[in-house]
Amino acid sequence: MVSETVTGVSSANGPVAVAVTSIRQDEPTLLAGTGSADTCPDGKGVGSSIAQVRAERAGNVKVPGDGRVYHIGFTATDPGGNRCTGEVLVCVPHDQGQRMECVDEGPLYDSTRCPGRSSNRRVRHKRK
Repeated sequence: MVSETVTGVSSANGPVAVAVTSIRQDEPTLLAGTGSADTCPDGKGVGSSIAQVRAERAGNVKVPGDGRVYHIGFTATDPGGNRCTGEVLVCVPHDQGQRMECVDEGPLYDSTRCPGRSSNRRVRHKRK
């Protein structure tokens, strides 16, 4: 995971506190046949000031992909309680050694969740 910090947000009222509100991406977090099933979730940090996103991506001849684009949503709050929201984009190219651009298909998938998996599921054991 790579840490991403939202910068460049300012206010005439003083320092601005930034909180990550969402992390979404344009490629599935789990896609059979691409190798991505071993690396979920792809994003962490909602509620904090730093987003963490996976800097690697899966892809093969069958599903080459066009680079992953993360959409990191945030809220910025100044000392007076004034707020604004925004979004920054982060590109993870398909081939970091060759092709350095991404094609953004929109914030289609929640990077913090793994479809078909429940991180909150409790396993209950029966006592004998």
